[in-house]
Amino acid sequence: MISNEKKELIEGVRTMRGPNTDSDHYSLKITLNRKLPKIYIKKNRDCTGMWNKSNLKNPIKFLEYRRALYAKLSKQTQHQGVEQEWEQIRTAITEAANEVIQKQGKKQRNEWWDKDCHLAIRRKNDARRMWLQHKLERVANGIIRKEMKQIECAH
Repeated sequence: MISNEKKELIEGVRTMRGPNTDSDHYSLKITLNRKLPKIYIKKNRDCTGMWNKSNLKNPIKFLEYRRALYAKLSKQTQHQGVEQEWEQIRTAITEAANEVIQKQGKKQRNEWWDKDCHLAIRRKNDARRMWLQHKLERVANGIIRKEMKQIECAH
């Protein structure tokens, strides 16, 4: 489902029977416009990493962050323009967070996924592929038999 506002982004939609998704639904193949309108492009997004929030839950780290932030904010000069003051506050917050909270590394999403799971999925996919292949052969053989019977009946 897509809203009417974003429907111009979609060029085409097809259902795909082949991919195995372990579901009773078919997968969709959607072709989107390569060029997004300017309203969908977000600027100035820093996606380099997220702060390690578990460090903020730790009371010792939280106090350390507060002290570092207070020290950095107290060193700032006063009586400047609003933009300069905001920039100083922002840099103080990010520097204190970098020092104390730190960025969180990428988490391994599926720690439980191992070689056994990989082999089981491969075997299941191979069995499905064989089943589909034989099913198509049976359907093709059935069509050929019907055509042969029609030819025999016509003569």
